[in-house]
Amino acid sequence: MSTFLPDSQLNFEFENPLGENENAPSERSLGRSDTAQSATHAARTSYHFPNIMTLNIGGRKFRTLRMTLENESAFFKAHLSGSWTWLSDEDGAYFVDSDPDLFEHLLRFMRRPNVFPLFWTPQQGFDYNLYNQLQLEAHYFQIDTLANWIKNKMYLGAVTVVSEAPAAAEMGGIRGETTKANEEIERHIVPRSRKVYLCPRGVPVHKGAPEMCGRQCERVRGSDPYDYEDENYLDVVVVKKTVTFDHTVCRG
Repeated sequence: MSTFLPDSQLNFEFENPLGENENAPSERSLGRSDTAQSATHAARTSYHFPNIMTLNIGGRKFRTLRMTLENESAFFKAHLSGSWTWLSDEDGAYFVDSDPDLFEHLLRFMRRPNVFPLFWTPQQGFDYNLYNQLQLEAHYFQIDTLANWIKNKMYLGAVTVVSEAPAAAEMGGIRGETTKANEEIERHIVPRSRKVYLCPRGVPVHKGAPEMCGRQCERVRGSDPYDYEDENYLDVVVVKKTVTFDHTVCRG
């Protein structure tokens, strides 16, 4: 006669012959993990970037000192710190996907961080579009000094234009004038009309000058009123502008 016991009455306990927790990682696996992490850390920290670096910015090459990048850009400081691997191309250049024309201005500032850029011409004034793009690019590369300078529109105080009161003169009375490089002369032609006195005797030299007429002219005119005609002429309105550049605004 056989005896069958239900599972609920069975109470077998199995011991791990090695005395290890099956759910815990073994010392051997922990050792492999630590070794891998140490190797990765060593690979990162042992990699040395060259003192003179070549950057490939959107396909255009730039050469500069590594310290130039690290000192002014938190972006480059992090990439060159060894915290993660930044591999170069086959030619030794480090690629960054960015606008090379804008980066040229950023690199110029990083090389001379005490000189801020001035984008202004007498013909076009300030290049607001370039300032806007450069601010965003400076923010991306974490060049905070430049980004904040542009954001606060500090450049507006670098150029002052002073206009003198307009002066009008007839076209025939305009003469040449010597100006400095920071001065500009604007001339505006204005058509005008005026009443011109006519001598009753038709004497040419009396035209426009009633005081020239004597008794003979008075006898001819008699009791008639003075006679005038409309005469068209050109006035030239001259406006002189002086441009003053305050270099201290663009100096850090």
